[in-house]
Amino acid sequence: MFNSLLFILAFAKISGNCDSIWDRHNPRYGYLFQDNNARRIGDLITIIVDEITILQEQDKRELGKNSSANAGLTFGNTNNPAQLLTTDNRYAFNGNAANTTNHTFTDRLTAVIIDILPNNNLVIEGYKRRIIAGEERIIYITGIIRPADIRVGNTITTDKIANLRIYYLGRGIISRSNNPNYFNRIFYQIWPW
Repeated sequence: MFNSLLFILAFAKISGNCDSIWDRHNPRYGYLFQDNNARRIGDLITIIVDEITILQEQDKRELGKNSSANAGLTFGNTNNPAQLLTTDNRYAFNGNAANTTNHTFTDRLTAVIIDILPNNNLVIEGYKRRIIAGEERIIYITGIIRPADIRVGNTITTDKIANLRIYYLGRGIISRSNNPNYFNRIFYQIWPW
């Protein structure tokens, strides 16, 4: 009886897994208090694009010029010369210009970490391609982010991305109609009105 009990205890000890609550084979998921934000090459991060450009320009110019010339001719010993030529020129220019531009660009896309810099900053790159009503739209983003700027939910906003480059390209019927062809471009350069 004692031998069979030892055999059962020995077998139970061999087949038991003491560390089965957390899977420590993958260090990213093996610890309870580790965050799962993007940190390595190949990790994904969601970029929240929220770009607002407001441009207000105002230009005011004033230019004024006055000039006058008198020419006279004196015959003999007289104190009152005869006036041959008198000119008086005045030039004035007033100009005002004002321009206000508002652009808003909002989107979300997922990018990939493609490099880690020596200071642990992350180089990201991502693009999104959509086709809406026959019009293809592509947004392409590259930049450098700090791991400390990554928010909860593994997201980052575009105002926290250094060297941010956003390309927004379109191809399709609408894009072709907005861009004149080569003949019209040459025609607009030659035509004075």
